[in-house]
Amino acid sequence: MKPKISLAIASCLVLFTIAACSGGGGSPQAGTSGTNAAGSNPAKTGDNAPQDSGGGTGTGGKKTVVFQMFFPDERFQEAKRKYEALHPDVTIQLEDVRTDDSHLEAEMEKFQTGVSTAMLAGKGPDLIQLDDLPVESYVRHGLLVNLETMMSQDSSFNKEDYFANILDNAKTGDGIYKMPLSFFLVGLSANKDAIAQSGVKIEDQTWSWNDFAEISNKLVSGEYRQALYAEPQDMLNWMVSDNASLFMDEAMGKVYFDSASFTGLMKQVKAMSE
Repeated sequence: MKPKISLAIASCLVLFTIAACSGGGGSPQAGTSGTNAAGSNPAKTGDNAPQDSGGGTGTGGKKTVVFQMFFPDERFQEAKRKYEALHPDVTIQLEDVRTDDSHLEAEMEKFQTGVSTAMLAGKGPDLIQLDDLPVESYVRHGLLVNLETMMSQDSSFNKEDYFANILDNAKTGDGIYKMPLSFFLVGLSANKDAIAQSGVKIEDQTWSWNDFAEISNKLVSGEYRQALYAEPQDMLNWMVSDNASLFMDEAMGKVYFDSASFTGLMKQVKAMSE
């Protein structure tokens, strides 16, 4: 079990993708924000192009792209303004949920159920923010477009202009169905002098969480009361995340938290905490 150090991994914060079945106005409980022109109910189609709303001028009328999210986000408002300025024949319709702390959990559950139901019925939005939504389940049911395929077919897309490791980390199975808008790095910082005084050596490329536990014991048996400032649940979260493939099969939608390896991991964390 190798700890993730420094630049070893990047985690996605905000995710969105293109729904496989366009049309519909999104789930019925979603509120609508932004300045919406004609076309709040684009016709259902089987592709991902902006839909004719019938409310504009010119060939085919004005087109509407429905972008659904739970929390309103100023970044999307800004993206909407810029895109519509460049493409006057397109309206970006932003749909979000307005709620308060006392109703947040209930509204989130309602949103998740509504989105999943709409997508399974082929009436999902064109774009959707995937935070707190079952991405793996959507992929298994063929509800999301494989963005990697679209990239390979777009001659103007140069993958070398992007951080390939970030895109690879966003993969689900054999494809990219969600696009990270931002990321953060996870790592550990250490007191070099304390480690040097303990007489232990850390091999950055090979050390494991078991090695960390041994080093910690040597440190706390000396003049240091603690080796790492962390809550037990945080430590367990890090160790599970670093070894997710042992406990979760994303492709099959299965988890193995009743396994001996997970029980052993919890016991190890408990012992380290004590």
